[in-house]
Amino acid sequence: MDEKYKKYQEFSWKDSQEWQTYLNGLYPVPPLKVLDKFKKKWYKKNIDKDFDVNYDHEDAKRNENAQQQRQAPPPGANPYGYAYRQAVHEEMPSIKLYVAVAYLLFILTVLFSGITNKICLAACVLGILNKTGLPKFNMDYLRKVIPEEHFHNLGYLGVIFFLGGFNLIAYSPLLIFAYIYVSDYAMEYLRHSPNSPIPSFVRPFLQKGVTNKPQLLTLKADLEIYVGIYLIIGWFFGWSSLVSIIFFWQFIRLKYMLNNQTQQAFVRFKGLIDGYVNAPSCPGIVKTGWRKCQDLAAWSVKFDQQQQ
Repeated sequence: MDEKYKKYQEFSWKDSQEWQTYLNGLYPVPPLKVLDKFKKKWYKKNIDKDFDVNYDHEDAKRNENAQQQRQAPPPGANPYGYAYRQAVHEEMPSIKLYVAVAYLLFILTVLFSGITNKICLAACVLGILNKTGLPKFNMDYLRKVIPEEHFHNLGYLGVIFFLGGFNLIAYSPLLIFAYIYVSDYAMEYLRHSPNSPIPSFVRPFLQKGVTNKPQLLTLKADLEIYVGIYLIIGWFFGWSSLVSIIFFWQFIRLKYMLNNQTQQAFVRFKGLIDGYVNAPSCPGIVKTGWRKCQDLAAWSVKFDQQQQ
């Protein structure tokens, strides 16, 4: 509106024959204080249909100055801390803090199986809400939710629930993601507020979580496959059940179609196994078993494509 008001002020009233004719037709001649209202109404009708006749330039300027004063840091305040609070308020959903706190509590309580599942569930749900907003029952919202890692973690948590009891190995991918998320949030906070109360001995661990984020995400994807292998081996020793194995690999199969990290993890896993299987010392029964597994995986992918 400031731009429109500027054009209004720069309008050549003296050279406008239409305005002069309109002005001469006014009787009685309005005083100067009222004349501006007539000018604005005439300008809106004849020059700019979108011009706001109620716009008060001086009042708008006072409001702008007052807003700048409210945004300015108070005297003696830490400018970094203030800038961070402004950035959080304007750019980051406030729920992001609760996501980080929930994941931190999950890390700290992972050995207490009675509550760790509930805390991780809360972290996953809050993470989804933070990324996609409040739930909407339509396809557009579903398309936003499906690629989110928090959503995948929620599915993973539901699958390992069938293991029954507590298993630290199964929780390891979730712990890695929680470490990455907490490190990201904490280091972002420290960049804007270096005098925060976060202990100095903790900061190097947080920095490593940010620096090594790509490697940690790769490790998380690899571990999800190894957990599946662990469940199969554990079945022979009574550590897992056939139901948990079926649910787990169905989840991994679905995630493979949605997540690039999972796809790359299977490529690495296949390369690792091929290295052992192709060795001359590898028993024939192992080679045959590996080929059968590959054939089953290829059939599964082909079946999915035909269904689509």
